[in-house]
Amino acid sequence: MLQTYEMLEKAGVVGYCLVGLSFLTLTISLSKILQYFWFRISCKKGLFKALDLVRSGKILEAKSVADKDTAWSQKLFYAAFNKGLAVNREEAQHWDDEAQKLGDKLLTSLESGLSIIGLIAALSPLLGLLGTVIGMISAFQALESAGNNVDPSLLSGGIWEALLTTALGLVVAMPAMVLHALLKSAAHQQLENVVEKVNGLSEHLYLNRGEMVGHNLVSPKAAE
Repeated sequence: MLQTYEMLEKAGVVGYCLVGLSFLTLTISLSKILQYFWFRISCKKGLFKALDLVRSGKILEAKSVADKDTAWSQKLFYAAFNKGLAVNREEAQHWDDEAQKLGDKLLTSLESGLSIIGLIAALSPLLGLLGTVIGMISAFQALESAGNNVDPSLLSGGIWEALLTTALGLVVAMPAMVLHALLKSAAHQQLENVVEKVNGLSEHLYLNRGEMVGHNLVSPKAAE
C-alpha cells in the first residue's frame, strides 16, 4: 500500500491542488463554527438578555444592556421594541421592515464563506476527473512510445495512477458537501432563534402596552 505522500506524488499537481482545497474547506468550516459559537454567546449576554429584561418590566435596565451591545443588536432591539408599541399599522410595518433588513444582513454575515465551500464541493470532482484524463493521456502516450515492446503493466499502472485524482476529488468533495449543508442549516437556525426572540418581544409589548406608558416609540440614535 502506498504511503500518503507517495500517493500525492503520483496524483501530481492536481492532487496537491485538491489537498489545498481540502485544507481551505477545513479552515473556513472551523472559522464559521467559532463565529456561530461566539454569536450565540453574544446574543445571550446582549440582545436576548435585553429582550428578557423587557418582559420582566425592567425597561431602563434593558435599554442599558442593549446600548452597550453591538450596533446591529441595538438596532434590532429598538426595532422590536417600537414595533410592539406602534400606534398604527404603517408604523408597525416600518419597524417590521427595519427588523427584516437587519435579519437579512445577519444571515448574509452568517453565510459568508459558505459559497466557497459549496464551490469546492462542486469543483473537486471535476478537478479530479481532469487529473485522471491528463493521466490517461500520459499513459497512452507512454504506450505509444513503447512501440512493439508493449508491456501491459505499463498501461495498467498508468491507469490506476490516473484514477487517484478522481478518488481524491471525491474524497474532498463529499465532506465539503456535508459541511456546506450543516453550516448553512446552522446559520438559518441562528437567525430563527433571533427572529423568534424578537417577535416574541413585539407580541409581548403589544399585548401589554397598557403597562408601557411612557416607554412607547423609543427613538435612540441606534434605531435611526
